[in-house]
Amino acid sequence: MNDAEFFQKCILRWWNEKRRGYPWRKTSDPYLTLITEILLRKTTATHVNSIYNTFFENYPTIQSLATANKKDLKELITPLGLANQRSEQLFKLANTIMDVHGGIIPKKHSELLNLPGVGLYTAGAVRCVAYNQDEAMVDTNVVRVILRFFGFQSDRKTPYTDPKLWEFVQVLIPEGKCKEFNLGIMDFANAICLPKIPKCNECLLNKKCKFQKKEK
Repeated sequence: MNDAEFFQKCILRWWNEKRRGYPWRKTSDPYLTLITEILLRKTTATHVNSIYNTFFENYPTIQSLATANKKDLKELITPLGLANQRSEQLFKLANTIMDVHGGIIPKKHSELLNLPGVGLYTAGAVRCVAYNQDEAMVDTNVVRVILRFFGFQSDRKTPYTDPKLWEFVQVLIPEGKCKEFNLGIMDFANAICLPKIPKCNECLLNKKCKFQKKEK
């Protein structure tokens, strides 16, 4: 078994045994997926979880969000922080989808990237989680795991912007298992492959991890 196959097997095992059960992971609705990704930026999953049900009870469709009262929207998402910025972004995004796409969340990668406030990660999340496309989702957590395990070298100060890294992760995705794989890496990073003091002794990957070998 080569390193890539070993990595895939371990991450899928972690997902099956240790996944975190947030409500947005139990749906494949493109609207819920897209908006949740916006809500999750620069805050914690715990904070988003605290308002998740109320938010989508108030704004169950992209149309309802596009016609939202801005004051009410801002008040609802205040616990997440950056309420002014976030509410404006959500309002602009919803109205663009209504005006340009007739209220349908785009499936094409290029169309998603043309939406206001949508970057590579969010586009990948929508395509992977909502549309079941084998699309990479590279955030700082994924970067940390990939760089450590494979010894991947990036010449970017912010490796999650490195096209080569995105291509590398894309190739790793087991066919038809993008959601389990991508979210599995993130959960693993949050529980084991921590930024400052990784729990290498508890790590499923340590037998082949380049970082672990270097530390010995």
